[in-house]
Amino acid sequence: MSNPNYKKNDTHDEPNYLEFRDCEIFGKEGADWTKAFGGIIHVEEFNTQTLNVLLHLGFDIEFKHDSMLEFLNNHREFYGFGFVIDPAREDSAVVVEGIIRRWQKDASHEEIVEFYRLFNDADEFDLSMLRAWWD
Repeated sequence: MSNPNYKKNDTHDEPNYLEFRDCEIFGKEGADWTKAFGGIIHVEEFNTQTLNVLLHLGFDIEFKHDSMLEFLNNHREFYGFGFVIDPAREDSAVVVEGIIRRWQKDASHEEIVEFYRLFNDADEFDLSMLRAWWD
């Protein structure tokens, strides 16, 4: 989905910059902000590749835990979830507030131990589902 010809502008004010962000996250159609309750769209699965592309291009992404991105990059069966705030809002942002594994039954003992070690301080932590969420 990434557009290798896209060049980040320095001001981040041009609409195409945030439209590009939304297309990377929501697909080629982007986001329909007219249907977003309170200017927020929840994202059930943040693609790790997309997060890395956006970070590489200079987009700010708030991860609710410092180890989340590195863990996601090293464990591709896990994914982040959270929300995106409408570009029209002053507080527009991408927030990754949790992490979960696609298929818990296939998790290795090492993955489970590392998940527990890193994320057991979450506001909501479920080892049986390999899910952690921060408020």
